[in-house]
Amino acid sequence: MKGVSMRKFAALIAAMAMILTACSSGGGNTDSETTDSGDRDYLQIASSEPSTLDPHLVTDVGSHSYVAKLFANLVRLDPALVDKDGNVVAVGAEATTPDMVEKYRNGELEGSAVVVPDIAVELPDPEYNDDGTISYTFKIREDAKFSNGRKVTANDFAYSIERAADPRTRSTTAELYLGDILGVMDMQRGRINNLVSNQDDKVKVDLPGIEVLDESTIRITTDGGINSEVFLMKMTYPTASVVDKVQAESPARWTDRPNSTGPYVLVKKDVSEIVMEANPNYHGDQPKINRVVYLLAGGSTFLRYQNGELDLTGVGIADLDLLAQARDSSSEISKQYFETTDMATSYIGLSSRTPPFDDPMVRKAFALAIDRTAIATTVLQDLVIPAHGILPPGMPGYREDFQGQNFNPDEARDLLANSSYGTNLPRIKLTVSGSGSSPSVVLQAIVEHWRTHLGVEVEIEQVDYATFLEELKRGTFQAFSLGWVADYPDPEDFLDLKFHSERSVANNETRYSNPEVDALLEQARTERDSEKRIELYQEVEEMIVDDAPWIVLFHSKNSVLAKPYLCGYLPTPMAISITRYVSFCEK
Repeated sequence: MKGVSMRKFAALIAAMAMILTACSSGGGNTDSETTDSGDRDYLQIASSEPSTLDPHLVTDVGSHSYVAKLFANLVRLDPALVDKDGNVVAVGAEATTPDMVEKYRNGELEGSAVVVPDIAVELPDPEYNDDGTISYTFKIREDAKFSNGRKVTANDFAYSIERAADPRTRSTTAELYLGDILGVMDMQRGRINNLVSNQDDKVKVDLPGIEVLDESTIRITTDGGINSEVFLMKMTYPTASVVDKVQAESPARWTDRPNSTGPYVLVKKDVSEIVMEANPNYHGDQPKINRVVYLLAGGSTFLRYQNGELDLTGVGIADLDLLAQARDSSSEISKQYFETTDMATSYIGLSSRTPPFDDPMVRKAFALAIDRTAIATTVLQDLVIPAHGILPPGMPGYREDFQGQNFNPDEARDLLANSSYGTNLPRIKLTVSGSGSSPSVVLQAIVEHWRTHLGVEVEIEQVDYATFLEELKRGTFQAFSLGWVADYPDPEDFLDLKFHSERSVANNETRYSNPEVDALLEQARTERDSEKRIELYQEVEEMIVDDAPWIVLFHSKNSVLAKPYLCGYLPTPMAISITRYVSFCEK
């Protein structure tokens, strides 16, 4: 959602919020930049209030950024750098050395991620069973503990997976990331019993795909309908994080001070800031910076960056003068500027069951009437990459020359005229998350394109973020603005998770359905030939783009300023936490 991811995501975020990465405003004289952290020994970052800190409920990138620091999984994604041929050259701490960071900044290497063990001792080999199912036996590290010192056991993971799958938890991500495990979808749909516990506090396992072999061993069995590598990638999402049963079933707001298994613990959370400190009982290497402070107040982040109050800040369209300086290699500030590509796609979703977008010709007409290149260049100052397909740069299967939804106003008008509605369209409303301020300049430009090239008036409706997410899950919007950030580097994360007709409306928000697409997606799930598998996903992408349930807009970039006293900072193309690798450079 990292989706969000995003994760993902999958991660989901409002499209314009994704485009203007960590948006800032204001300006000033960059000659006064603070280049030394002084006496401050903690990292300070501007951020926003998370929608949740329950890992099993995370659907947005903002919440994921916190949860990934507080909770651990059996396996996790670590940042990786790859060469132009896709070969991995560095992972984790090795990818954050000064030499590697510089090669990444200069474009010699590209960002990605790989699955590594987290609380598991090692990555398990798949066990192919006679009935077609696939099992994975995970051994849990002896030193894995909750932040209160209690040992993490296989029962904790069994409880956590079943909690996420339990419909009473109301997780919309369990079907996406855990749905391949035997029994999860049955539990989600209320066809098997819910959680019960024995008096000895050991979980009675109701899911046939979860077996506790002993205190340190858990076997997870899938239905065999998913590629083994992709299954392990899915297990890195917060929905598979381990939580403390005693806390999670207590009446108190347990997420205010969660019993952590990640590299950090939460020590403060109020309306002004969120503070985390290194978890002394963390099983992995201790973070290099002990304390991270997230400032939740608004205002000019760039001005605070200049004044030394922030160590990182995003660069958006409100900072065009700064952007010009940052991109000028002869300027001092350019040495602090990162501009890398995200594995992310912003889009406008069109409900395939709501007039007039129940007609694919109308959907495609609206898609072809937008000049993405002009908006990216003139409005967004090349802070984004125009999108013509769903898969983003860096994602296996991405094709730079794919022109599926290219600007073509003549064809757009012909499609609309020949559609079942012709020019007799019903009222059209585009819903976005917002707080009553003027719609973004990007959305205004898009609406103007529709007016100019199609003669169609579109109303922009703003609703608050929490309401937007809730109504989105119910499929109530006619058209809406969103973004999807890769949860893991595989096209399944975009194409299968968002467009297979069996996904719930909480994930397939447009209610898109195409039997041919479903069949190809199911074939790709089990295809072991990687080249053929990518070809299947490219064929799927072409079909979906032609049906246009999404009007793809842009692939976003990381446009960030980082203080020169920070070492190990590597803006990743996905929602992967790299804070544990960041340090204050030695003076």
